[in-house]
Amino acid sequence: MTAYRFHQSIIHRMMAVNPEQSPKIDPAIASALVTAAEMQAIEQRWFDRGMPVAALMEKAAMAIAQRIIELVGDATSLGSRGIVVLAGPGHNGGDAIVVARELWLRGYAIAIYQPFTRLKPLTQQHASFADYLDIPQIETLQELDQQIDHSVAIVDGLFGFGQTRAMTGELATLMERVNQANSSQTLRVAIDVPSGIHTDHGDVIRATDPPVNLGLEAAIKAVGIAFRADVTLCLGLRKLGLLCDAAQPYVGRVELLPFGLRSDDIAAIFPDGLPQRRFTPTDAIAALGLPRSPLTHKYKEGHLLLICGSQRYIGAAMLAGLGARASGVGMLSIVVPRSLKPIVAAQLPEAVVMAAKETDNGAIATLPDDFNDETIWAKFDAIACGCGLTPEPVGLIQQLIVKDCPLILDADALNILATLPPSFLTRNAPTILTPHPGEFRRLLGHQADHASIDLIRKAAQQRRMIIVHKGARPVIAAPDRPVTLIDAGTPGLARGGSGDVLTGLMGGLVATAARQGRDLVETVAAATWWHAEGGRRATQARSQLGVDGTTLAEFINRAIAESVADETDALH
Repeated sequence: MTAYRFHQSIIHRMMAVNPEQSPKIDPAIASALVTAAEMQAIEQRWFDRGMPVAALMEKAAMAIAQRIIELVGDATSLGSRGIVVLAGPGHNGGDAIVVARELWLRGYAIAIYQPFTRLKPLTQQHASFADYLDIPQIETLQELDQQIDHSVAIVDGLFGFGQTRAMTGELATLMERVNQANSSQTLRVAIDVPSGIHTDHGDVIRATDPPVNLGLEAAIKAVGIAFRADVTLCLGLRKLGLLCDAAQPYVGRVELLPFGLRSDDIAAIFPDGLPQRRFTPTDAIAALGLPRSPLTHKYKEGHLLLICGSQRYIGAAMLAGLGARASGVGMLSIVVPRSLKPIVAAQLPEAVVMAAKETDNGAIATLPDDFNDETIWAKFDAIACGCGLTPEPVGLIQQLIVKDCPLILDADALNILATLPPSFLTRNAPTILTPHPGEFRRLLGHQADHASIDLIRKAAQQRRMIIVHKGARPVIAAPDRPVTLIDAGTPGLARGGSGDVLTGLMGGLVATAARQGRDLVETVAAATWWHAEGGRRATQARSQLGVDGTTLAEFINRAIAESVADETDALH
């Protein structure tokens, strides 16, 4: 098999067989995200109830071994190519050695590399039994190089979710060599968390004094290295750091291997619920409010007002409109500069397109005269503003702040907001901000490359608003609610116009939810999820280069249609 064909077969296996797709998995387990301390507390509950540590290790390792077999194929199909297992001194290393043992007993060529001589007692027992079974051991880095060159997979079991110290010296050399393995020929699998990644905030653990293990906001220019996985097999519950932006170059595809944890295990330790969660496909479908009543009509399905566009950014208005169209909102009104009205109306014939007076630069100067009558504002269930606006219409943003309906601000509306005092944005109605990292830095005045979960949470709490931080893995924070993370993103969305589509989609879904009295935080998270999922599906069909805004809106509709149909089939 050629390297390309092997790589493609691995991808197909990863997509075709996902252990989380089992209908038996508890929804609370699928959505849980835990820190290292939280995972330790939940595991300790099991140990206190009589689960032996050794039994849990066997249970976890068997699940890992089975998933590796599903990914790389049957041993007889691999020829002389083997699997290299990196085993550390703790229980993560013990997991790795048990995985090696089970694969060895099933006929796979295995080689174990243990760069430590002092091991935890249970890990030492498994290492001794591996010696008894004559599983080959790698003694030197030179020998490791040779094994890597002929391996079908490298399994990282060096450190577990409790790691806080950087890998330096020979460990750093080892990791550098492992990361150089040709990913089209060798699958890199991390057990639970890639070694070198901090469990709680996803940063590479760096060699600093003091150690950086508290998610500091300042960018740290210190030495650090981590295992670059193609797939991370997360044990029991997903670890929070795996969904953070900083971890994305290292985690690959994150898969949950549930081994029996239940929602009561979480509830017993955290009766008020975990402070963070993952938004699941089930959550995303539930937030759509489907099926609709057979007696519904357009006025019951929400009315969105979009205010967007300029001569410089004509496409932004159309893309936001396409996003709103994909939401299924009952009524859509769009305010654009007067010169844009014929263009936008031609592209969105179902929308009511209104012409605003414009500046000499082609930006919105003032809203149409109809908006001087306060009664018109009562028609709208939500307002979304900012796409392609330019920084000129400061007065427009000041006018919208006082309106008594949900307000979504994006793009240039956020840039205008950043020039105003924080106390300016005080509203009784819900406010939703959708900044990308640069806009978030301008709004909050911090300098970190990756905003931490805590920083986003505190910003939402202090400003009493919903914040959608549009990173590689979007984060939604709202006052007095768990932080929600979205893990359906794709680099295909890194393209001008994709944010405009999200603003329109979110505006439409929020307008419908507001009209019907449904939860707006769930709706905002659902809009973000469907946007990411549409991008993921468009990337699969068109490559990472083919996700333009129009295509994205189309694939959002496809994603919703196919997902709802799949759930309906599952119920019947």
